Amino acid sequence: MSADEIQSIAADWVNRQRDHAGWNEADQAALDSWLAQAPEHTVAYWRLDAAFERTERLAALRPQQTNRGSTQFFRNLLRF
Repeated sequence: MSADEIQSIAADWVNRQRDHAGWNEADQAALDSWLAQAPEHTVAYWRLDAAFERTERLAALRPQQTNRGSTQFFRNLLRF
């Protein structure tokens, strides 16, 4: 299995688990089994899960803006 395939499967697991809709013991057992198959699976899963967590934190820190404010925000970023 290629690194891209592993990363794609890991991304699917992260999305399914974070969605929480219908996540159950069977899903957790299947994830645990996939993670145990190879260290590369675990590394890919934890790397993507951590990236998702950081993204959520950054989104929470983003100020509430209107469309005009958002445009101005990006214009200010381009000045740097």
